Amino acid sequence: IQIGLYATTNNATASIDNVSVRLAEKDRSFRDQGLQVFGTVNKTAVATGADLVGYSNFSASNYLRQPYNTYLNFGTGDFTYHGWIKWNNGTGYLFDRADSAGNGRVSIYVNSGAGVITWYTENGNISSNSGAFGSGSSSQDHAVKDKWMHLAIVRRNGKIYGYKNGHVTGSFSDTGSKSNAGSTLTIGARYNLQNPLSGGSVALIRASADAATPAQLQKIYHEEKELFLPNSKATLYDSDDCEAVAYDRGTGLVHVGTIDGKHAFKGCRRVSYTSGTIGHKLSASNGLIAEE
Repeated sequence: IQIGLYATTNNATASIDNVSVRLAEKDRSFRDQGLQVFGTVNKTAVATGADLVGYSNFSASNYLRQPYNTYLNFGTGDFTYHGWIKWNNGTGYLFDRADSAGNGRVSIYVNSGAGVITWYTENGNISSNSGAFGSGSSSQDHAVKDKWMHLAIVRRNGKIYGYKNGHVTGSFSDTGSKSNAGSTLTIGARYNLQNPLSGGSVALIRASADAATPAQLQKIYHEEKELFLPNSKATLYDSDDCEAVAYDRGTGLVHVGTIDGKHAFKGCRRVSYTSGTIGHKLSASNGLIAEE
């Protein structure tokens, strides 16, 4: 890999200063806003033989961070943050988004005392906290050691809801802006790099500028939990050059054809693969598949 910096205008002077090159984790959404890798963050399969990977080994010097991204400026509107965590021990943040002073925070935190999960936001600035959820009053509040869990924060019509594994576990009011200039998203630690997730792994962290419905969160949990099973496949076998897609209403399978073969997905999980080039047309009905 070669990186070059140069000026092409004739009879001009150019200066380049403070150049930094670092590893990044790709953003899989169409926004393509990747995460910078600081230090050594481990990336390992979530289960033996699984395609999906989780991130771990977080500390004050090992973390993932996305620079200021205007797409995450949700203002006073609805939003959803969600992802998966496997808690082993200790304490720390699954993620935290805020500016350098902690303004406009949105975060998920695991407390080591009782494995209590806390959803935390702030109304625009650090002096007007909206509150924290996770007093331990419900069994749904608690993290379960060594088990992957789906956690979500949803703002819907000025109210924050916390969800664990598709079930709502609490709520509080928050109408404050989440559009603070310079805010960064940190995975595996607090915005100021304190309280890193010292004993746990995270996967599939996402955010959107809408409020996921309870039904959608239930569906996300039940379909994605299959990806955390041993030998679970989640990707196209070889090439991502998609030639054709067909949905079989009879079997509930989605068939995807690429230049390398035919894939069948049940929900998010790939359940079969057949090698061979697929043309530009694919049709499926009650288990019968036609291709051209």
